[in-house]
Amino acid sequence: MTNPLNHAAFLPKALAQLLTVETSPFPVPGPGQLVIRNAALAINPIEVMIQDTDFVKLNYPVILGQDVAGEVMEIGEGVQGFEKGMRVMSRPLGWPTGDNAQGAFQEYTLAPAVVTVQIPNDMPFENAVVLPLAMSTAAAGLYQEDFLALDLLTLATAAESKNEAVVVWGGSSSVGGCAVQLLKHSGYEVFATTSHDNLSYVESLGATKIFDYKADNVVDQILRALDGRNLVGCYDAIGTPATTAHMVRIAQSAKAKKVVASTNPILAGPADGNVMIKGILAGSIAENSIGPALFHDYLEKALASKVILAKPDPIVVGKGLDKIQEAMDRLRAGVSAGKYVVTL
Repeated sequence: MTNPLNHAAFLPKALAQLLTVETSPFPVPGPGQLVIRNAALAINPIEVMIQDTDFVKLNYPVILGQDVAGEVMEIGEGVQGFEKGMRVMSRPLGWPTGDNAQGAFQEYTLAPAVVTVQIPNDMPFENAVVLPLAMSTAAAGLYQEDFLALDLLTLATAAESKNEAVVVWGGSSSVGGCAVQLLKHSGYEVFATTSHDNLSYVESLGATKIFDYKADNVVDQILRALDGRNLVGCYDAIGTPATTAHMVRIAQSAKAKKVVASTNPILAGPADGNVMIKGILAGSIAENSIGPALFHDYLEKALASKVILAKPDPIVVGKGLDKIQEAMDRLRAGVSAGKYVVTL
């Protein structure tokens, strides 16, 4: 049987401001891998950063993208629990591994089975695709031993309160919203920041207390609210120098582990008050126990039971690979409590 023709949206060279749609080799799954026929792709800030700054040195032309949702088409050796035609979402490892076959911005993507999960039949692909990278990034910072090392959640223990608090800066971002949801269902009190317009949205995700990040005294407000509580983690889902500085100040009040998990790995290193800033690389969970614990042991059941919601809502820019650049341009201009998505 002849494989279908594959097409991809390539970033042709460093700092190129226009993706080019061309044919691409059809992926061949190796052990532990799947080929997914993509129905929806999501755009993340990291793709815009790469296009604008070339801050990671890549081999061009490169296929970007780290969020896919679609149907399983091919199954590699040793993969269990999947069948052809199954509806899934996945976090492929394209540019971090240098393997264009794993880039999301194409019609057929090679993906590790360990970070792929079946999605409910009533969940549209464009909703499911907002989750894989954001969930991976949230879990990498929350649960890995070298980061916040919090207790990994299970559905059986989701309702147990730990009487411990975690601060999430940027609760309405895609990563921050996933962190809020995971923390809530892990039994932690969640103290989250967001804009005034998104206070109710972040509350709906499970935050215990929400703060307007634009308030002049927002850090003081958070520290007062934390008084008497056991602060066990700080998660910076925005990752700018300003937000990280705020989180360092908050982390100084922790009695035990003074760590800020940041979505910006460039800012990693020691900070004031014996605080360590740890830069998150989401792909790391595919190499340790967190990946299967999150995707296989938890998310499949949590999505089916609607314990975990596919948030933020997708903003569908259009259909076709040629719409990806438009989606990236729109993300460059900013987005709030939403995620730009392209369907195929």
